[in-house]
Amino acid sequence: MGMKTIFLRGYFQFGMCLWLVCLFGSNNTTAMAQRNPVHMSIEALIAQADGVYLGTVYKESSINHDKGGNAESSITIDVSETLKGSPRKRLELLTFGNTPDQNYQTWRQKRTRILWFVRNGSVDKGFPSPIQFWSCLTVDPEESLTPLPTFAYFSMEFRAIRSPRKVLDIARRYAKSSSGTTLLFSLRYMPDLIHRLFPYNAGGELVVPVGPQLEKVARRMILSPRSFLPLEQEIKGINHDDYLAARANDEGTFRRMGVECLAHFKSDANIDLLKRQLDDPYLERYWDNDQDVYSVRKLAYSALQKWGVSVPEPRIYLPNNTGRE
Repeated sequence: MGMKTIFLRGYFQFGMCLWLVCLFGSNNTTAMAQRNPVHMSIEALIAQADGVYLGTVYKESSINHDKGGNAESSITIDVSETLKGSPRKRLELLTFGNTPDQNYQTWRQKRTRILWFVRNGSVDKGFPSPIQFWSCLTVDPEESLTPLPTFAYFSMEFRAIRSPRKVLDIARRYAKSSSGTTLLFSLRYMPDLIHRLFPYNAGGELVVPVGPQLEKVARRMILSPRSFLPLEQEIKGINHDDYLAARANDEGTFRRMGVECLAHFKSDANIDLLKRQLDDPYLERYWDNDQDVYSVRKLAYSALQKWGVSVPEPRIYLPNNTGRE
């Protein structure tokens, strides 16, 4: 378990499919994907895009369909705002996959505002257009395809964002500091109390970008994990004792995630912070080859070793797991 650093090309095709499953919905594929869904944070989508544009569908044209029902289509976007990339007033995108054509038609007819994330293609890689469609988020309060009161997009702070205005605020703020593409990694698994906020399965992984903003988030995960969690009154049908037990476990999960993130950012301050995690009490059940592990200690010690910092090895496994004290 733990952190997975991810390069764009192969992984995002998988992530995009899961995102589009959530966006457009197919009963069979949704059920399959939600067994362990991958949530692309808003910031991750921006970080791995060459261009991010707010706009509406001007026209769409289907190019061809294969036997599996996958379509290769061209859509033209009227751009109202360029958040990242070369400024455009109109943008032609090449789209792939099984996105229903009627969605584009509906968006065109309703002039639905959408955030478009695009990658620069090239002819030598088989793209007949210099711009390749990547993914999109609807950010229109009237849009019915993604009912925002129920469905949520996630920020890199595990915040469930339902407001179109807040989606745009996060996107605009992060895009200002995201000039190029960057690495992603995934944090597993969605903390229990956050998962309980949703009527659907919101478990699984959250994909976040590696960058200066993540270091700040990581330090807060370690030092103030409770600040990421919903209040008891926000969780329907939970009693006080169960809430306290879930909160204690989730705080440990956030400290472990914070250590995973902080391992990307070596500094004197972060060395000192990780040293202080070597006696962390969080025992994560069945975390390492079905063993009970002090996961925060384990990952903090591993990061310090990689950084060349000499510290005594802490107790990581329970004696009955490993046969050692």
